[in-house]
Amino acid sequence: MYGYRERKKTRISFTFGFFAVWSLILAGAEDDKALKAAFFTAAACLIHETGHIIVMKIMGIEIERLTFFSGGIALKGSPSPELLSPMKEAAVLSAGCVFSFFAAGAARLMGNRLFMSVNLALGLFNLLPVSPLDGGRLLRLFVITVSPRTDIDSIQQTADIIAAAAAALLFMLGGRSGFTLPLVLFLMVLERLPDYGG
Repeated sequence: MYGYRERKKTRISFTFGFFAVWSLILAGAEDDKALKAAFFTAAACLIHETGHIIVMKIMGIEIERLTFFSGGIALKGSPSPELLSPMKEAAVLSAGCVFSFFAAGAARLMGNRLFMSVNLALGLFNLLPVSPLDGGRLLRLFVITVSPRTDIDSIQQTADIIAAAAAALLFMLGGRSGFTLPLVLFLMVLERLPDYGG
């Protein structure tokens, strides 16, 4: 049919790290407040990824794959955001954090400090310069744009190793109450180890 383009189905996959993180979060939810925090975390992740999806749609990118991993949800689109101009790619990459910060502001205005804190933490966490996160991808985009000859892969591997070491240290020092973000960081870097071999 003229003018009709068949829409590809979005593939959905899950990694071990996703199930490990959520199993530990739910296992640690011993009271209503912890269970509410887990629910708010899931809602905040959806808000964050919705920001990416909306901007991807505006840019004409079709979502081909959703991968649920230890750090949240990874989106793969067609055409790839890397084929866009640096400004458009930066808009796609930063949209999730912008939505997280707006959600934190809205939660603050409604007097929901827990939901505000979860969205704020998620937005800040995603700005860390670790390769699977928005911050790591923004760092990569910035370095490639400003200095194309720089070996960005070794910079990101170093940042990932430092993040994993810091996560392990925080995990040991934080005790049971502060284990979630360090564990997520550690698992994300662990899931990326096969990429370092190439």
